[in-house]
Amino acid sequence: MSPIFLRAASLAAVFLPAVAAAESISFDQAISLAVQRSEAARAAQAAMQGSVHSIQAAGQLPDPMLRAGIDNFPVTGSDRFSGTRESMTMKRIGVSQEWLSADKRAAREGAARARADRC
Repeated sequence: MSPIFLRAASLAAVFLPAVAAAESISFDQAISLAVQRSEAARAAQAAMQGSVHSIQAAGQLPDPMLRAGIDNFPVTGSDRFSGTRESMTMKRIGVSQEWLSADKRAAREGAARARADRC
C-alpha cells in the first residue's frame, strides 16, 4: 500500500466519527449561531456599554488634581541640592478641582447621549 493511501485512510478514520455525529441545523440556526459567536457583535456590545459609561461620566465634575512642585531649586553653587539653605526655594503641594456649571455638564451629557444614539 502506498503511503498516501495510508494517510488518507487514517485521516478518514479520525474524522469519520465527527462527521457522523454532527447534527444538521437549518440555515437560520447557523446564522444565529454565527451572530452569537461573532467578534463584531461583541465589539458592538462593548461600544454600546462604553457609550453608556461616557454619558454617565459627562454629567459629573472632573476628577480633582493633586499638584506638587519645587521652584528655584539650586543645582549649582554651595547650596546645590538643598531645599532648606536657599531662601528662594519654594515647595508647594495642593489639590485643585475644576468646577463646571450645571448647564455645561448638561450640554456635555447631551452631546455624549447623541453620540451614543448614533452607535
